[in-house]
Amino acid sequence: MTTTGASENSPRAEGLLHRLRLAPPEPLAPGQMSVLVLLGFSVALGRYDTELMSLVLPYVQADIGIAESAIAGLAGLSKLGIIAGVLLGLLADRFGRARLLAFTILGFSLATAATAFARTPTEFIAAQFWARAFVDTESGLVVVMAVEILASRNRGWALGYGAAFAALGSGVAALAFAFIEVIPGEWRALYLASFAGIFLLTYMRRNVRETDRFAEAQGLARAAGIRQKFLSPLTSLLGSIYKGRIVRLSLAQAIFAFGVASAFALQSKYLIETHGFRPGDITVLFIFGGAVAILGNLAGGNLADRFGRKPVLAVFLVLTAVGIAGFFNASGPAMIAFWILYAFSQFAAGIIFTAYEAELFPTRQRATAGTVTNVAATLGFAAGTLSEGILFTATGSHEIAITALALSIPFAFVVIARAIPETANRDLDDVSPDLDAPPRSAAQTRPLS
Repeated sequence: MTTTGASENSPRAEGLLHRLRLAPPEPLAPGQMSVLVLLGFSVALGRYDTELMSLVLPYVQADIGIAESAIAGLAGLSKLGIIAGVLLGLLADRFGRARLLAFTILGFSLATAATAFARTPTEFIAAQFWARAFVDTESGLVVVMAVEILASRNRGWALGYGAAFAALGSGVAALAFAFIEVIPGEWRALYLASFAGIFLLTYMRRNVRETDRFAEAQGLARAAGIRQKFLSPLTSLLGSIYKGRIVRLSLAQAIFAFGVASAFALQSKYLIETHGFRPGDITVLFIFGGAVAILGNLAGGNLADRFGRKPVLAVFLVLTAVGIAGFFNASGPAMIAFWILYAFSQFAAGIIFTAYEAELFPTRQRATAGTVTNVAATLGFAAGTLSEGILFTATGSHEIAITALALSIPFAFVVIARAIPETANRDLDDVSPDLDAPPRSAAQTRPLS
């Protein structure tokens, strides 16, 4: 499938994956590795911004003045920017994935850089609101494009590959954080570094083209005289046979985000204020612990393909809750081990949710479905951080509040256990056929890779 100007894959990259036993189940088509690398770097940039907030929050709190009971809620309010991203997601199913991906990279690069100039909590929330809108939309588009260009047996592997790039972005943020007290501008300088996204954007515009699946779907619609209105992807999704799927998956995502939100937002603050960690100590933990998560994410995608999405998701949801509870209640080496378990499992569960977003809905509604579930997850995240503030006020302990919220995480699986079909190793047209699509001619019924 042609999605890039590159004519062949990188032998060096594929050879390394084979030696590490992390190669895709099926050989990649020419050009696909090049596209996946570019998409991966866009994910890493987005993750850098997301991870940075949880790291620098104690410094932001001291600099611009944020109340202790409102510190977790600040992260939740800024994440509500994904609601603005709904409009962007709808545009992806109308105008194309590649074009909008470039726009979101530009958007989150500028919004993240603007965060560096915040003088008050309101200005900080406003800048991060728009950064979240672009970052979450961008990450959803990357998944949609990867799923649409790859063979069915490679989808789980690709999602694990993408999560590894996300972990890379987290690692870069952690490495930069080590220098926060010695570089001019401190936390503000780290946000300014997001301008690196402009260079990636320039390269992607020349090398990443629209997916064949989307181009074909658009061509069929035009041939049939169908003109899609702005809200058509959303209204058709909510009025289709997939309504139950989107409701269940959105609720499960909201529960998962509710349980992990405060742990993610306050992990750096907890290490600094409770255990006396310095920025360099946190960097070491995030770099070396994150390295385990990178390999785990690659393996997690393969596990989901081999044993099925559902059983692997159930295991990782439970392990995420255990990791959070252990991290915020243990000390010493045990605390570090629990953090690695939490980071590894949270990433792995997120991979499978992301796979469901892309696999459970037809091509013309895929980006819209991802947007809807992201909104639900964002609302869950905001509710979780605000609930942590309420529980902290009642108990006087962040540890108790965060642990109590983490216990809700396994219930995300209960919501989808029987209502969502297994999608591993199944063709997209089999899992989520577009029953309202215009009929194809004989020449258009060729299989898509």
